[in-house]
Amino acid sequence: MVGRVSSAFRTASTSGSPLGALLGGVAARVYGPNGPALLAVVLFASAVTALIPARRPDVPVVAREDSVASAPPAW
Repeated sequence: MVGRVSSAFRTASTSGSPLGALLGGVAARVYGPNGPALLAVVLFASAVTALIPARRPDVPVVAREDSVASAPPAW
């Protein structure tokens, strides 16, 4: 199963390279030589911003005074 997932990921990333080259060429033509780097920064920042809500925990932290949360003393 891991091989199939890896193969699908490799296919998607390899087939996305021509699209990225085309987008980089358009950005370089419109915004100059620094355009592709600036576009990459903008896309990276938007991806990080979109993933920030995913870091919020869904399960609340158990209170310390609960017996489930207390661990035996480490000697």
